[in-house]
Amino acid sequence: MTPKLDFYFRLLKSDFKACFFNNGILIINIYQKLLKKQMKQNSFGPHLTVDLIGSPIEILQDYQLHFDWLKKLPEMIGMTPITQPYVFPYAGLVPEDRGITGIAIIAESHLSIHSFELKSWSFIDIFSCKDFDVQSCLYWTIEWFKPQSYKWNIVERGVGFPRTVEVV
Repeated sequence: MTPKLDFYFRLLKSDFKACFFNNGILIINIYQKLLKKQMKQNSFGPHLTVDLIGSPIEILQDYQLHFDWLKKLPEMIGMTPITQPYVFPYAGLVPEDRGITGIAIIAESHLSIHSFELKSWSFIDIFSCKDFDVQSCLYWTIEWFKPQSYKWNIVERGVGFPRTVEVV
């Protein structure tokens, strides 16, 4: 099984306890279909949150890797960057909370990441006013940060948001 196909299998298996294959090719993408159905309900857009657990400390300490993820992911999922990523090392009042924080502003909204190197956790937000391929986004993020496990959630923001305003 290819790495990407194996990822989809684990994703669907963990979320739906079932998966359908035909000669090793994924033939159904349940979550993406549900998301597209929700988008038709007049909303602002999807907000994907991802908790990465158990990434190697070398990755969580890598400033350039965080910068590159914030710089490259928007293009990979069809978004429009309007600023360079801003990435900062963080060491605050709680010493074990040190890590790296970053954000990229995109025309469609934003991407952000907060990594805690000593706790081996990262928190990611991807918010957009247009639909995006959630599973590809998850796949690339997991490949990038190599966590031992992860949790994700998607919320449809702004249900009822008016896409157009009637001018009188």
